[in-house]
Amino acid sequence: MKTELTEVKQDVAEIKTELTEVKQDVAEIKTELTEVKQDVAGIKTELTEVKQDVAGIKTELTEVKQDVAGIKIELTEVKQDVAGLKESQGRMETDLVVLRQSQVRMEQDFGKKLDILFYDWRETQKQFMRKSKEKLRF
Repeated sequence: MKTELTEVKQDVAEIKTELTEVKQDVAEIKTELTEVKQDVAGIKTELTEVKQDVAGIKTELTEVKQDVAGIKIELTEVKQDVAGLKESQGRMETDLVVLRQSQVRMEQDFGKKLDILFYDWRETQKQFMRKSKEKLRF
């Protein structure tokens, strides 16, 4: 019986040792679980930051889209202005041609009038000279 009691004591001692090892394992598991919980909390925090960044990017993208739409409108207006300027240039070129033609006609008319005036002046001079000669003869 003593032998059995000794065996039982040894068994109890082994069980205590194993229990101590199990307790240590449980403590290690708890420590690791705490670390995992901290990692999960960190991941959640980073995920929240990423979500905020994505929301900010979406906002900026919306602003960029609005800016692009505004630029497209302005570009359309500029194209219309350029078309208007081209139309005005065409009218001005036509007006310039008409003006040049008018200037040529005016110069021709002026030349004709100048010729007429010069002819009249010569005739007047001739008449004056004839009259002067006639007066001198008397």
